[in-house]
Amino acid sequence: MNIIYFGFNSFNQHKRGIENVIQFQSRAAKFENIYYVHWAERTKIYKYGKFICISIKKCWYWPIILNFVIVKIYKKRKPIIHSHNYLFSFFSIINTDIFTVHDGLYYLKKAKKCKNLIVFKAIEYITYLRCKKVQFISNYTKEQSLYPRNREYIIVYNTSYLEPLIKNSCFKFKQEDIFNILIVRSIEERARIDLIFEVAKKINDPNIQFTIVGKGPLLEFYIKKKLKMKIIRI
Repeated sequence: MNIIYFGFNSFNQHKRGIENVIQFQSRAAKFENIYYVHWAERTKIYKYGKFICISIKKCWYWPIILNFVIVKIYKKRKPIIHSHNYLFSFFSIINTDIFTVHDGLYYLKKAKKCKNLIVFKAIEYITYLRCKKVQFISNYTKEQSLYPRNREYIIVYNTSYLEPLIKNSCFKFKQEDIFNILIVRSIEERARIDLIFEVAKKINDPNIQFTIVGKGPLLEFYIKKKLKMKIIRI
């Protein structure tokens, strides 16, 4: 079995949320060849662990490059296509088998106050129709998407590579130690920073410090709140 993942960034330069999820998904089965297609400053093929990575240069003819790569792989390997990228799935001449939705495209662009929202709305809706199976990372993501109500979907929550360490950890904090919980993300409405404040209120432990690092339209709003929490601008 072979698989192509559509992502966003290079594992070498920008490994975070989506890239981590793709690495975990790649462990779901024993694949003979695992391809990872992503954006980059230039088009090239390289190896990253078990991944055969193919970077696509952002230029006006990138859909041609993308389809050349996909068709070439498809003729030899006939892989599953598992996408995390709306544009790749939208412009691919071969339909996506599985699409993982982290954020609805229209919702995401609207939150960032982008122009031409009708274009993103159309891309998101059409992309769903061209995918055989769609999975969301949360109920909230599903609710904020444009996914057709009469179509089936599943919700697969994101996991973390730290979970085995937490379950098997023998490390104990001393009573006088400060346990710091670090949150790094954009400070905007969809990030639900308010839930972090609610957790901090309920815990109310002098040995636990919450630190939020980021920037966004709600930065000053949360800085003014009086809680045992640091908010650092980046």
